[in-house]
Amino acid sequence: TVLSAEGEIIGTVADVQAAADEKLKLVVDLDSEIESRVEKFSVTVDAAARSDGEVRLSWTKADLIAKLK
Repeated sequence: TVLSAEGEIIGTVADVQAAADEKLKLVVDLDSEIESRVEKFSVTVDAAARSDGEVRLSWTKADLIAKLK
């Protein structure tokens, strides 16, 4: 599960690839409740952002939706 900075569900991880400097490149399937013209997006996060099967992004849900438009 991928969460926003405030803990709201953004989507699920579809793919994970190792990136430089202990980072991970994630492909995220956007949650169906979020209205956007895209269904997937990619983001690079610190490996430490992943915990207990969840990844918390540094963006709020509103910020992310604005970036995807």
